[in-house]
Amino acid sequence: MDQTNQRQTDKRLPLLDAYRGLAAILVLLYHYLHIYPTRANTTQPTAEWGKYGVHIFFAISGYVILKSAQNAKSSSAFLMQRTLRLMPTFWCCMTLTYIVTTLLPLPWRSTSIKDYFLNLPLLTSCLNLALPDSFEANSIDGVYWSLERESLFYIAVAGLIATRLITRVEMLCFGWLVAKVLTYALPQKYRSLADLLLNTDYAEFFTIGIASLRIAVGGPNIQRVALIILSVLATTLPHLSIKTLVALFAVFALQLPHRFPFKSTPLKPLMFIGAISYPLYLLHQNIGFSMLLYPLKGANPILALGLTTLLSLTLATALHYSIEVYATVRLKARLSRTIKPSGDAAT
Repeated sequence: MDQTNQRQTDKRLPLLDAYRGLAAILVLLYHYLHIYPTRANTTQPTAEWGKYGVHIFFAISGYVILKSAQNAKSSSAFLMQRTLRLMPTFWCCMTLTYIVTTLLPLPWRSTSIKDYFLNLPLLTSCLNLALPDSFEANSIDGVYWSLERESLFYIAVAGLIATRLITRVEMLCFGWLVAKVLTYALPQKYRSLADLLLNTDYAEFFTIGIASLRIAVGGPNIQRVALIILSVLATTLPHLSIKTLVALFAVFALQLPHRFPFKSTPLKPLMFIGAISYPLYLLHQNIGFSMLLYPLKGANPILALGLTTLLSLTLATALHYSIEVYATVRLKARLSRTIKPSGDAAT
């Protein structure tokens, strides 16, 4: 293993934050310029291509989560780290979204206090699908679906750590891609269940991230290159689309962070947005829609978009520093002093 590459993958990579910033901007544009006009019947929807920012997030996740898994002392330590990373910020953002959309309700989305509490586990749509007759809840914000995919991925990775199969992750990814292909042979109702159980819908993007990290640390080989090629080919299912171009971008982009750890000035705005991208992603959609629908209704469209984006960035920055930087870091430190690692550490 190249020790320089190993050291580089063991620390935060600024370029990854720039990619997160790019993905966050794409998603924000998609929601403000495509989803809102469609639902509010205002202007002509545009920027549909922005929805592919989520795919970039999934590829980045495959890269950084495997890196975290390789450094984790145990599966429980890994899950604790992921829980502390996601849940405090999620609960704060969800609470703020619920308050705003209760005061300034969206005509196309109805939520109740029951929905609020049922959203707390961050697996609402999974439970809706798994228990359709006994569980029904509306998401406080529609963006939560992607966090559920992330959570399922984290659980799977924790299982690999616990069973010491994390070293075989590349071979398992081949099986994951095969499972994705096989789901297309199933009737739609069974395909949805299979996708829930196996989390196959975005398997190719998680896999691109995983293979990219393996190449960053250990260099390319036939298996890793084949994994990249098959992942890109999987994006053509069920038909060729922009997804394939996004996958090719991710393949290229994820080869750069460990090779060029630069912090150039032109990238700093993107890197900052990337640093606050998690609360920005959670907050921007429904709170932004409420702002556009009520206090900014009838305003110049460019001014309304600018003010809404500024509000989202301001709220995300405040939550990033108060929750992600201050509260969560201190909570992690306190827990690390009180919880001893279990004996299922990966080797």
